[in-house]
Amino acid sequence: MSDLQNMADLVSTGNQLLDDIRGGAISRMAHEHQTQQAEFKSEHDAKQAEFASSHNTVLQQQTAAGNAKIAEIDSYIANGRDQQTHMRLTKNQVLQPNALETHPLHWAEGFIKRATLLETVKSGVATEQRSELAREFLNAINSDTTHFAGAFNIWELEIRPNRLQDNEKRESYFLYQYVRYSQAITLAAVVKHIKGAVPTRFFCQGLQANQPAKLCGQTIQAGTSRNFYTHTTAQVFGLDREDEDTTIIQIALPAAVTGVVDLSKGAWGQFPYIGDSAYD
Repeated sequence: MSDLQNMADLVSTGNQLLDDIRGGAISRMAHEHQTQQAEFKSEHDAKQAEFASSHNTVLQQQTAAGNAKIAEIDSYIANGRDQQTHMRLTKNQVLQPNALETHPLHWAEGFIKRATLLETVKSGVATEQRSELAREFLNAINSDTTHFAGAFNIWELEIRPNRLQDNEKRESYFLYQYVRYSQAITLAAVVKHIKGAVPTRFFCQGLQANQPAKLCGQTIQAGTSRNFYTHTTAQVFGLDREDEDTTIIQIALPAAVTGVVDLSKGAWGQFPYIGDSAYD
């Protein structure tokens, strides 16, 4: 073989070797690039997870702090509501009868057809010696104990289902007094429905048919319109009923008092009366 041929073969072999070397370098570079990409992604994901964890921790801490503050405010409001002084605006909460014992003293009749004094519930009597009706009414205001504020009466009222006004049937109303507004007024009573259309509003707000005696009532917020008054008129909307289809309820301890009373807890009792001798 000639020298020229040998040199050509040598050059060819060298080129092949160079290509192999270059390919290996490129392969190594590609491998290193992929490795760096994987490491970068792993580090990036770790940083993201760390940030998310830190962010969630901060968010949880802020949420917990916010909830704690809300609970503190709610507790303050609830305690403030329970601690405020309530003065009675209406007379004769214990429902003492008039001289003829035909109706509670100081309470306007409205459209009451019959008023009957059922029972006087007295303090100082052992619970097992009381009637079921007395205990039912006491239970409604968390007072089924031997001693409580003082005696009160339970009345049964038979109320006309409606009234005529301009030859048109309108709702009837019953057992009310005049009271002046304050910032807030709570009106409530212990009431039991016996028959007929179920009364609503004021002393009978929330009353249910054929259920045990319960504390019923509502709060009126006066806002800035304080130079006004209201009549504590519970109402019967028996517009579709005949005159003889009367409503019968039993009632005790009705009153309108200043402030907001939490009726959901049965927080009711015999409230002190402001009195008639105000200095006008």
